[in-house]
Amino acid sequence: MKKDEKPVDDWKTPQSVIDHYAKYRNTTDKLKITKRVKTKFEIDEKYEIIDSVGQGAYGVVVAAKDKQTGQMVAIKKIEKAFEHKVFTRRTLRELRICRLMKHDNIMGIKTIMLPKSRENFEDLYVVSELMQTDLSSIIKSPQPLSDDHIQFFIYQILRGLKYTHSTQIVHRDLKPRNLLVNSNCDLKICDFGLARSIINDIKVPGLILTDYVATR
Repeated sequence: MKKDEKPVDDWKTPQSVIDHYAKYRNTTDKLKITKRVKTKFEIDEKYEIIDSVGQGAYGVVVAAKDKQTGQMVAIKKIEKAFEHKVFTRRTLRELRICRLMKHDNIMGIKTIMLPKSRENFEDLYVVSELMQTDLSSIIKSPQPLSDDHIQFFIYQILRGLKYTHSTQIVHRDLKPRNLLVNSNCDLKICDFGLARSIINDIKVPGLILTDYVATR
């Protein structure tokens, strides 16, 4: 470390950045704290957390009820979203893609909760439609799958992929765990963190696509 350099732990958000994002902060006083799966959720009081849904490397998901509309939603908390550069890029990429894509078989985003302030902005809360399970859990369960079930799931997967590819996006991590299903057998493709935009005849600087992406 150089003589005049500050340790990483002493780094503070520049005042110019704080001022720039001041208009985007969450001004509501109606935030409540709930603990689920040993994780603190600080969300708008209009959401009532019902149960935990899952926990993975990239966040904790709970099922919640929107008390204003009565609709059930999923709230994903991404903790320390800016701690690692690679993880931050993946999160940003997924949010940008899911925000723009609108299709029955693609998991979209309802809203992203604004932080109280830029200097204290560490966690992300993403609200999306609630899906009960994923295709991996269904395959492993004792519940039998009829030919009609299988055909309907394959049809929805292909329908979602056709839309995704029409937008010049390749998913690159398609597997049963990333195919969410609800009680009506509706299927949605999720987890676009490893997805890339492929534009014909245009070379994007720095875009190197590896052969090995995820679980084989």
